[in-house]
Amino acid sequence: MTIQRSIRKGVESGTKTGKTRVVPMIKTLKETLIKWIGTSQRIYLFPKPYTDSPYSDSRTIVDKYYKPLLKRLSLEYRVLYNTRHSFTSVAVENKIPISTVSKCLGHSVLSTTERFYLQFGNANQDDIRDQLENLTA
Repeated sequence: MTIQRSIRKGVESGTKTGKTRVVPMIKTLKETLIKWIGTSQRIYLFPKPYTDSPYSDSRTIVDKYYKPLLKRLSLEYRVLYNTRHSFTSVAVENKIPISTVSKCLGHSVLSTTERFYLQFGNANQDDIRDQLENLTA
């Protein structure tokens, strides 16, 4: 998926960093989105029904789609933005290189990812212990 612009506070503009980025996605998601878009030639991935225009803020999306989805899945509500933290923690715990995770998040500097998303508590303690043991071997 290519991200070229965003909507913040109801105003459409370029991305926050001013750079276009490509976000990798798993095959199942890609196939589902291609099917969703179909031959519609829509500009926005999730436009308002009947208008094909973007939502001006995330509140409608959260209330109309995200909360009902979580309820159907019997999952506890979390602020939508927190999914970035969840993604980051799961990716790092599954040994995806932090540089790759950083690119997925759209960070131009690795230290941004390290500063805002990584905490010692996210790491697998056995892995840390093994790595520290290897330093002294």
